[in-house]
Amino acid sequence: MSTEDILSKALRPEVQAKATAGMAAVTNQKGELSALAFGHPGDDPAEPMDPLSVFRIASMSKSFLAALAHVLHDEGVIDLHRPVDEVLPEFRLLWNGTPASVSVHDLLSNRAGLPEDNAWGDRNIGMSRDDFAAMCEAGLQLAAAPGTIYQYSNIGQAIAGAVIEEQTGETVDDLVRELFIEPLGLTHTAYRPEELPADAVVIGGMRTFDDGKTFTPEPFVGAGALSCIAGLFSTIIDVSVWMRYLSAGFERPDARPQRLTQESRREMQSAHTVIPLTVEQSQRLSGLGYAHGLVVEQHRRFGRIVQHSGGLPGFSSHMRWHPASGTSVVVFGNSDSFGAGDRAREILDDVLAAQSVTDAAALWPPSLAAAERVDGIVCGGRSFDELAEFAADNVLLDVPAADRQRKLDDLVAELGAVLASQKPFSERMRGTGNAAEVQWQIACENGSLTCTARMTPHFEPLLQSVAIVKTAKTS
Repeated sequence: MSTEDILSKALRPEVQAKATAGMAAVTNQKGELSALAFGHPGDDPAEPMDPLSVFRIASMSKSFLAALAHVLHDEGVIDLHRPVDEVLPEFRLLWNGTPASVSVHDLLSNRAGLPEDNAWGDRNIGMSRDDFAAMCEAGLQLAAAPGTIYQYSNIGQAIAGAVIEEQTGETVDDLVRELFIEPLGLTHTAYRPEELPADAVVIGGMRTFDDGKTFTPEPFVGAGALSCIAGLFSTIIDVSVWMRYLSAGFERPDARPQRLTQESRREMQSAHTVIPLTVEQSQRLSGLGYAHGLVVEQHRRFGRIVQHSGGLPGFSSHMRWHPASGTSVVVFGNSDSFGAGDRAREILDDVLAAQSVTDAAALWPPSLAAAERVDGIVCGGRSFDELAEFAADNVLLDVPAADRQRKLDDLVAELGAVLASQKPFSERMRGTGNAAEVQWQIACENGSLTCTARMTPHFEPLLQSVAIVKTAKTS
């Protein structure tokens, strides 16, 4: 299926019915962009959409806040791990009535203990800095001990923004513009519509309460103390540039000077707080976590995927990318009923599947070679004595070949014989996010086996362990 077909499938008529305007774009590793839009930017149904049409991107803005925090930390202006009350002693965060020690790292990781507050936050982005400070000075109750669980907190990340403003004497808006928007050429990205170029076409927000039969215009929520967490306006072109910039943290070192180092970009895209998986999510993900202003998924087939949604009354947006392949997707819709996240996930999964992408791209070549040899032994019914040809000396000492065979025979007795015809190895792999570890499945008559091969860290890695178990049911 072509990228154009994938975009058309995702933005099918029943999806378009949930918004009056929207668009989706896919960008490849070379920076080539394919886009599809629907609807119209204003009152004239004949006026076409344009890649430079500007949408509110809401909480996707948090990635800019996190990037700013990392630059300032690396340059010694702020300390991500310093307790907030040392910088803003008047802000009171209380756990069971007692002052709690919370860091900017905790706040950016949504692990500070503050409760989920999307419903409140969506309507209070324009709160003045004075009113926000007064609210924090009056005291904020934590719903969990700091650093223990994931709770999505807009107030928490706005406090991180307040720390930055206190220690720099500048607004987050101005610093983001100086460090990222202008240097990266994000010409149609701003915190306020009046800051956009004169030729910018800003899409208005809409709301529907009857599945798209009727729409009501939704005024923009203003800019204020919470702008740093959800205030940005942008385009599919600018967001695609931003995704590629962050994803480049996983590429070979860039000789050009960068204020946001590759190390910090990787830290922004490494999970710090575990997000429990739902039953539905566990079908496709083996792990999920919140990093800094970004969500990190461990996809069972594709490996690491980084993403973040944005939702406000009148808008739904989502960006996601696959660092290993350099593929990224952004989707906008001017209705909070649009479901941009579902559309973006569908598009990226379909694009990666069409390209036969697997997590193998991140593997050491010896890891993949060893796994395929183990697969050949199991599927071919050969002796585990062959492991001695490419494994470390501990492998057959830990579990002798005869015992490995006995355990496999017990599994086959339960699941039926290993099928003679298997799907290609790349289609049976499941991502681990670890260059030294490969996991894959082998189909049997009445179920399947899950195999895991791990390598040593030697310069020329050797197989150090092999595990073969019955595949667990995920539903």
